[in-house]
Amino acid sequence: MGLLTKETNCLGIDLGSHNVKVVELKKEGGRPKLVTYGFSDRQIGENEPELISDLPACASVINEICRAAGATTRRAVFALPSAAVFSSVITLSGLDKASGTEIDAAVRHEAAKVIPLPLEQTTLHYYPINTGTPIPPNGHGQTKNYLLTAAPRELVAKYLELIKLCRLVNVGLETQSFALIRSLVGADKSAVMLLDIGEVSSGLVIVKDGIPIFKRNLDLGGHDFTRVFQTTLKVDWAAAEQFKRDLTSLPELQTSAPVRGLLENLAKEINYCFKLYFDKNGATGEKIEKIILTGGEAVLPQLDSYLSEMLKIRVFVGDPWARLLTPAELRPVLDRVGPKMAAAVGLALREMD
Repeated sequence: MGLLTKETNCLGIDLGSHNVKVVELKKEGGRPKLVTYGFSDRQIGENEPELISDLPACASVINEICRAAGATTRRAVFALPSAAVFSSVITLSGLDKASGTEIDAAVRHEAAKVIPLPLEQTTLHYYPINTGTPIPPNGHGQTKNYLLTAAPRELVAKYLELIKLCRLVNVGLETQSFALIRSLVGADKSAVMLLDIGEVSSGLVIVKDGIPIFKRNLDLGGHDFTRVFQTTLKVDWAAAEQFKRDLTSLPELQTSAPVRGLLENLAKEINYCFKLYFDKNGATGEKIEKIILTGGEAVLPQLDSYLSEMLKIRVFVGDPWARLLTPAELRPVLDRVGPKMAAAVGLALREMD
């Protein structure tokens, strides 16, 4: 590499509860291109501690994935878990002629009202967004919306220590939901819901104009389905995990009462989020046009069709590779692993734009 050549390669590293996903991208001909990818696929028990709880072990897993995948760069963007990062949209008015210092003070004043931690314990970021807020009837200047994100300083410090242990170059930390928007929503300005189904929990994010305007975390994930199979089939945890992946070979389980019950609970939570969204946004709340499934558990057989039937809305599994140059011969494999890699792809794409 020449001394004046800027390296464009970048790793996106998404650390889940128990597994890690890594994607390396580079810029080629003005488009992002897949260089390599890798992930850990540990079959874990029901109550194993999260990977981040042991930083040296976590760093070892990340480095081994990078080595096995043949990663060519040490530049990396890491995802902060959406469930641990607070985000909200606030509206301010009367600041048309305010200085930067005055705007900062006003934002922090409002942020202190909605962020559940003292501001001094968080790393706070905000920026103005345009979501069509009207001029207030009192005429006291235009309103402006700001998107706030606040991550606990303790969490940020833990990730910075992890990056140091991995001997990686920190290009940035980003909330997982922003990475998912980048890889799955892109330039789509319509109102969509992202449903990120993980092993232990799930995240629902409503996105409008590429901005996360509503977020909710659910204590429902792939492990709940595994538990149902374990109980119904009277097998151990590892066997239940395998049955879950091979659900198409067990049609009687697909429509069983326990599985339908979990799906109905998930559908109820989604409808509740729709209600909260419209209650908050009133007449300005645009109809949700589709639900995009992602996350390692989004590949549960026929999950998209079941939810579409229950919710009467278009539901499909997102494709994080759509914006990338990828080898045609790898597409079948990439399609299978795509849902679990979506956040890692979005993280690496951050440095391609």
